[in-house]
Amino acid sequence: MKKLLLFTGLFGLVLLVGACAPQGPTIALDPPEAPANDNPTLVVHYNRFDEEYGEWNLWLWPNEPVGLEGEAYMFTEETDYGVMMRLDLTTTNMADSTRIGIIVRTNNWDKDVAEDRFIDLTFDENNEMHVYLVQANSQIFYSLETVDTTAQIFSARFINDNVIEVRTTSPAGDASNIKILADGEEYPIDTVYPGGTIRRIQLEGDVDLSKRFTVEINFGEYSKTKQVELTGLYTSDRFNELYAYDGDLGVIYTPTQTTFRLWAPVSDEVTLHLYTHGHPTRLQTDTAPGVDTPYDTIEMTPDWSRCIQAVVNGLTFFCTTYYTFDVNGHEVVDPYAYGVWTPNGLRGLVVDFSRTNPEGWDTQTTSLGRNLTDTILYKLHVRDLTSHSSWNGLTTCVGTFLGLATDRNNLPRCHQDLTTWSNWV
Repeated sequence: MKKLLLFTGLFGLVLLVGACAPQGPTIALDPPEAPANDNPTLVVHYNRFDEEYGEWNLWLWPNEPVGLEGEAYMFTEETDYGVMMRLDLTTTNMADSTRIGIIVRTNNWDKDVAEDRFIDLTFDENNEMHVYLVQANSQIFYSLETVDTTAQIFSARFINDNVIEVRTTSPAGDASNIKILADGEEYPIDTVYPGGTIRRIQLEGDVDLSKRFTVEINFGEYSKTKQVELTGLYTSDRFNELYAYDGDLGVIYTPTQTTFRLWAPVSDEVTLHLYTHGHPTRLQTDTAPGVDTPYDTIEMTPDWSRCIQAVVNGLTFFCTTYYTFDVNGHEVVDPYAYGVWTPNGLRGLVVDFSRTNPEGWDTQTTSLGRNLTDTILYKLHVRDLTSHSSWNGLTTCVGTFLGLATDRNNLPRCHQDLTTWSNWV
């Protein structure tokens, strides 16, 4: 009994001393790492300023190395950021993709951002890739620290000759918070009409639409700016008077010099990129110079016709010069290109038609009996046509070009009363 009492007393003393002893610094243990995924997993985070997520989902599709059909994927979790989707890529047709396309949309195909966006897939130590999207912002963020979710100006555009409509994520507040700049100089405002996230601003006098207009809004702790677009004026007489052009566009080739001309009257900066190949290396194995990066970059300048052009001397090589335009930071194919590498080519081709056109090409006439501008072009899929019940051709020719050319005279005698599509054409 004495031993038991002695042990109990000593144990209590130890507890008392421990309780009264001065405490050292608290050591915070690192949180356990997130368990690694067995399969590559894409995690998409999406933030909307209006916090209305119900109708929105993702449309994803393989882009490289093989482009395939897309599919809709729903957001599955709510987070402090907004909503999130976690997707095991091995359960999709993107399992072998290195690059995928992404659209934020509704089931009615209303798009948050109008353009297609693409993600080059790279995965962290947990076999995950996180991307962050923000409403009405075309940029894809790959780190939460770089995301800007402060108030934004969605759009600013002229809706008539002197009224600008501005859409924002948060109300701009008092009219004094709004400024309009023309070529960098403050422009007088007649009236700022009341509104919340949609405001209309009437400018004073006759507005010179050849100037670059910018709206600046003070949201309190910060200001945001947005270039005012002329999209609301494209069909107006005023815009047509300023910018109409009916001359040559695209590549104008001669053996001594080549002119690249683009109609882009409201673009601030356009650059010509010259390449030696029609595709970057991610679509082919060739790594020669001029494949991934241009071998020459030339600043384009406005000419008298309000087009933007560049003149390059000595492009005498056929099928070895490809080009793109960089318009305000976006590299695009020339919409007036005469040739591309493939039907969906990423670069235009400089063509010397004197070496491609057959003899007598320029003197050929059409038997259509109408102006070529009145011609209706129709894209036809050979298998769709030759497998249709109304085609009337031979079953052995289904899905073939021979089937496409079949008329009643090619059919067995017992079937020559039938009319095929080529007889109608």
